[in-house]
Amino acid sequence: MNTNRLERINSEIERYRAAQPELETILALYQKVFDIQESASSQEEPAPLISDEDAIAKLAAGEYILKDIPFEPSAELFHQTGLKLGRAFTQTAGEKFPTPALLKLIENHPGGLSGFITAMLSDNLEYLAKFTQNTSFNPETLLFFVTNLVSPFLTAQAKYYQPQVDLLGWDKNTCPFCGSSPRYSCLDKDNGARRLFCSLCHTQWNYRRIKCAYCSNANAEKLRHFYSALFPYQRVDVCEKCKTYIKTTDERRLGRECLPEVEDAVSIHLDSIAQNEGYQPG
Repeated sequence: MNTNRLERINSEIERYRAAQPELETILALYQKVFDIQESASSQEEPAPLISDEDAIAKLAAGEYILKDIPFEPSAELFHQTGLKLGRAFTQTAGEKFPTPALLKLIENHPGGLSGFITAMLSDNLEYLAKFTQNTSFNPETLLFFVTNLVSPFLTAQAKYYQPQVDLLGWDKNTCPFCGSSPRYSCLDKDNGARRLFCSLCHTQWNYRRIKCAYCSNANAEKLRHFYSALFPYQRVDVCEKCKTYIKTTDERRLGRECLPEVEDAVSIHLDSIAQNEGYQPG
């Protein structure tokens, strides 16, 4: 396990817990989730799926690296990680989370674990809604569970290709590794350059400041942002064209490089404000 990284994650969460005691329950859950994910990611040591040269060729052709490439993590580690996440959810909710049934549903997918992950990446909520339509599972609950379960395995694989992404560059509004939509963004502490962050595989890539992270609208008159009153370095970028928003941390105001996954978890108040104003997460 990357002990230094986990220590930093815990340190950041503790700092925010002190400032937002009302978020104690959700931040305690995220702390457990991050711990479980870091453990799984450190145990999953896959060989690169494709060579550096092939990865660069795919990026140059405008294709995300994982496109049309089967991805299947260790079945036993995946199952055990799912059980750990389920226990964390149960402890937080105070009622038993249906982990065994969810894992069975995933692992019995006609295409196997690899097929499930491929389908989830291609369709996300829409696919999961169809996947659960004959069950009692809530699609959003399943999405939260599954994305947190799949994330450390994709992260372990994606780390091989971050240098290729940085070298070649990527100007699309989808992740260059797994094809997912970005979840968070950051403004670089040194030069203010914008980076988008994939919450599923933790890949980061540069993206234009004046451009919607979802519909690619580049009309400055249709883009605006507002800052958090609680933490002035956190803000919400909104697009008037597609009515979506993405949360952002300005590292120049923060004074250091941020951890986007933590910033996302601790900025729930910004989600509420944006959604109350009629914007939806991309």
